Amino acid sequence: MTKHNSILLLIFVLAQLSVSSQNYRYGYLLEFSDKENSSFSVDNPEEFLSQRAIDRRQKNNISISEQDFPVNSIYTDSILHLNAKLHVTSRWFNSAVFLTNDPMFVDEVQFYSFVNRVTLVYENNSTKNATLSSKWTKQTNDLQYGEATTQITMCNAQVMHNRGFLGEDIQIAVLDGGFWRVDELACFDSLWHNNRILATWDFVAGNDSVFEDNSHGMGVLSIMASNLPNELMGTAPNASYYLYRTENVSTEYLIEEENWIAAAEVADSAGTDIITASLGYSTYDNASMSHTYANMDGKTTRITRGAEIAFSKGIFLINSAGNEGNNNWKYITAPSDGENVLCIGAVDEDETLADFSSRGPSYDNRTKPDVVAKGLATALISSDGTVRNGNGTSYSAPVMAGMVACLWQALPDYSNKKILDLIRSIGDRNKLPDNSYGYGLPDFSKLSFMLDSARIPKENDAIIKIYTNPFYDELAFNVYIEKTQEVKIFLQNTQGQQVYFDSQQLTGGVYNLVQINGLSRLESGCYILSIHTNFEIITEKIVRL
Repeated sequence: MTKHNSILLLIFVLAQLSVSSQNYRYGYLLEFSDKENSSFSVDNPEEFLSQRAIDRRQKNNISISEQDFPVNSIYTDSILHLNAKLHVTSRWFNSAVFLTNDPMFVDEVQFYSFVNRVTLVYENNSTKNATLSSKWTKQTNDLQYGEATTQITMCNAQVMHNRGFLGEDIQIAVLDGGFWRVDELACFDSLWHNNRILATWDFVAGNDSVFEDNSHGMGVLSIMASNLPNELMGTAPNASYYLYRTENVSTEYLIEEENWIAAAEVADSAGTDIITASLGYSTYDNASMSHTYANMDGKTTRITRGAEIAFSKGIFLINSAGNEGNNNWKYITAPSDGENVLCIGAVDEDETLADFSSRGPSYDNRTKPDVVAKGLATALISSDGTVRNGNGTSYSAPVMAGMVACLWQALPDYSNKKILDLIRSIGDRNKLPDNSYGYGLPDFSKLSFMLDSARIPKENDAIIKIYTNPFYDELAFNVYIEKTQEVKIFLQNTQGQQVYFDSQQLTGGVYNLVQINGLSRLESGCYILSIHTNFEIITEKIVRL
């Protein structure tokens, strides 16, 4: 492994991850009865969790339990004697996937008392043509310069960027079908130069090489992480990333859900903050494995249950709603049906819902999708390294994932649940959510006061942060003062005439939001805003439209 994969070296030894499914005829999920005689203990979590993962649990008062223990290696080693190879394990579900060419494997494994259940999750049908899964829409058009600006400003994410919140210190695990040429393309240079590609792993092939596979994940990553000034900037260019290949784009079998769960567990062990995936599961090549809409209830499919467990560990989950709006399925796909999974639909630059965007509700009648972002003509990097546009909820999901990273950087003391509730609350349809747009398009400018309150001013920070300049009827700004006191607020025209006065008791050590309403009576032109504290007078020039 490379130096970027040092964290995974320990974790993968513990998780016993192994070989590629593509060389075997069958894949079986084995669910074990217990974790008896485990060598691990809650008193020594550093043996199976990174310090960052332990810190996240302590911060959120999440207890470490037997659920966090790796599966019993005695059980997995015993199965290896049946002409089988270990593919992935799940400590959360106490299970493992084994690959085999032996048609008698199921009969033989039934004799092991510690095996509770056996399920077929993969079969290698070599006669099947390799086709790209329909859950990804791969339409591209010619370069439309400036589209990256639209997908950011539609949600007013520039408010966070302008305050220095670009995702720094936030770790994002990206689960996808491959990350073609991420190690070569110029848009990702800053990631490598600053050691912000933390690790890679291919859960399909069982190795750490993901850069020669499908380009879909590369496009997804570019929406968050690109750093090409004046060409394409991502929504979280300063975040750090884990790149996990869990999807085999040429076939569709349940084993991919097991790959996803295994990746989520490794991400958890490494201390990841956010998991984002532009993947969704409903129907499979083997119809007996397929889900039904009734399974989209947030608690039936293993992948959704795995996502909910990840959330319970303090991780934030983001998933594309799916591109089934025009298909017979129509609805969201797993794991987006999870109660605590932020499900992202797609709109165009005019905020009109994309026809392909999957609809809700969840089967148990919860609002889905949760929110929407730009998923039509989304600016991204194509496989040849140029900026192009792509369509799909695959792309609206990373647009939003980067924004979530910036928000959490600004509000580091917030739990994942509080961040989830906050994002839903700033949607433009939060008062009347529906099952097409969910809570709507989030407006991060609504959090300006919270964002500034979360940051102590540095030497060159302005004491006044004005949000409505130019203004019309309302003037809104934040004021930072060192000590609690009464502050006088003046507004004068250019002739020195006072047109507004107020005094307010403001709190020291934080930013205070001040709003002045009823200013439509003022003439258009320039005005001077003055803030008088006990120690100084601060002035700002503002414009009335």
